Amino acid sequence: MDSDEPVRKEYLLAALRLRDHPALIGWTMCDDMWDVYFPFIQKAVAIIRRYDHRLPITGTFMDLRHPNTVRDWTKWIHLMDFPLDYIYPLQRDRATNGYAGEIGGGLKDIERLMAHTRTVWENVFTEQFLQAQYAGLAR
Repeated sequence: MDSDEPVRKEYLLAALRLRDHPALIGWTMCDDMWDVYFPFIQKAVAIIRRYDHRLPITGTFMDLRHPNTVRDWTKWIHLMDFPLDYIYPLQRDRATNGYAGEIGGGLKDIERLMAHTRTVWENVFTEQFLQAQYAGLAR
């Protein structure tokens, strides 16, 4: 994504040349994707689907942290093959640095985020990144 042109077609078309490479297992449309990006992501998915019907498509759904902020999850469910979310479990956990957990971090929040994802997407394969973000721990 780009601030001037959120979907740069030339980038997508360049990446599409790799669609049959055995190392490519799917398309992740956006990191830190919000509901407001839907028109741009929808356009990018349409371009990819024109050339590739084989590989799954997903994106990092930040709104799954607070799913009630999205009015219509159906549009995303029809657009993406499965949800992808992530959390920094070490960043805001009392056991690691004394901060109270919330949906942006903390080991208990992994379960909360999965519960939110199941509420929206029901019983579907879900990928969740469990990243270790140490920048928040340095003091």
